[in-house]
Amino acid sequence: VAGSAEGLEWAARNHVGLVVQGTVPQANEIFDYYQGYAEQQCGWQPSAGSRAVYRDLYIAPTMAEIRREYQDTILPLYLASNEHETHNQAIPKIAELRREQYTERSYAYQAVRKASLDQRVRRTIEDVHRDGDWLVGDPDAVTEQILRQRKECNADVLVIRPEMGTLSFEEIERQLELFAKEVLPALKKA
Repeated sequence: VAGSAEGLEWAARNHVGLVVQGTVPQANEIFDYYQGYAEQQCGWQPSAGSRAVYRDLYIAPTMAEIRREYQDTILPLYLASNEHETHNQAIPKIAELRREQYTERSYAYQAVRKASLDQRVRRTIEDVHRDGDWLVGDPDAVTEQILRQRKECNADVLVIRPEMGTLSFEEIERQLELFAKEVLPALKKA
């Protein structure tokens, strides 16, 4: 996973594929910089197989179930699985190291900024589907999101993380089974 200009340039020079997270616009900004550098400075063209999107996943049998659970269960799980950012900033030494990390790397190519915690707390299911930084829905909705993001990001690789927050092993297993039985066959047909 790379995001700094220096990391993306190194990946392009060494013909290393990328795994990118963030919203679809953020991912595309990273992929575009990498692609442009590879083509213009390194003389090669990364394929869609060199581009991967990384997504948290929450899947349920129906959208009615997703809508019932979204505010009280799903959104808190997503925030909990990404809260390390907030905790890291609260620890002075880690906050200092993070500041140092960003002083030595360039992110000037980025125009799209990450949403604040407050903005993420207020997101609706429709916001999540539009932004694309995680996959949530029933099998049809998740399949549609994956296919859309594959096309919009020109990325043939998807890395999913179904163990959001404090989900039990049984819940993760249930989600992966649903994904394997209903989403994967639909993706193969597409």
